[in-house]
Amino acid sequence: MSIDTDKKAFERIVAAKKINWPQILDGNFGSGEVARLFNLRGTPLLYLIDREGKISAKSHSAETIKPLLEAMVQH
Repeated sequence: MSIDTDKKAFERIVAAKKINWPQILDGNFGSGEVARLFNLRGTPLLYLIDREGKISAKSHSAETIKPLLEAMVQH
């Protein structure tokens, strides 16, 4: 999810980075409905969603999430 307000810049970054998972543009610099729903206070904020659709972990660091993701994939 991006809290950026510039839709074209957001689309360019997604294309340039070849991000192929779902992206959400808040467009309200963090004050939009989705940002409020997830209590977003800054970026990046990473969510690890389990197979049941529940939030398994949340972190500002990919290094923190990585071992949890690897363990989840192995099961």
